[in-house]
Amino acid sequence: MGMHDLLQKDQELWDLFCRKEEYEPSIRDKYNRFPYYASTCHTVFTPRASEYLMNNGYPVHFPDGKPFAVCLTHDIDLVYAPALQKSVETLKQFHYHAMPCKRLAEKPYRLFIRDRTL
Repeated sequence: MGMHDLLQKDQELWDLFCRKEEYEPSIRDKYNRFPYYASTCHTVFTPRASEYLMNNGYPVHFPDGKPFAVCLTHDIDLVYAPALQKSVETLKQFHYHAMPCKRLAEKPYRLFIRDRTL
């Protein structure tokens, strides 16, 4: 049985794992994010889903047989939208003078991502 199948057996835990409450229309902050204070779960430092999986025989394997692993993550909602938006607004002022500016003003994010190299 897969991890998701096992978690779906417990509806409350599945909703917590998927953060269901964040997808329902509810309270939002000025950046349209779901605020922590509105959550029904205030035990963010208790790994309930991991504990459930381990207690139900789901094995944990770490790389190279090590006793633990570190997973660095990040959450990106927008790619510097305010700064990018200011740039687009500036370029819109000149859209009559140059064709590339007009193209950028029409689809700023798509053009930015397509032309951006990492």
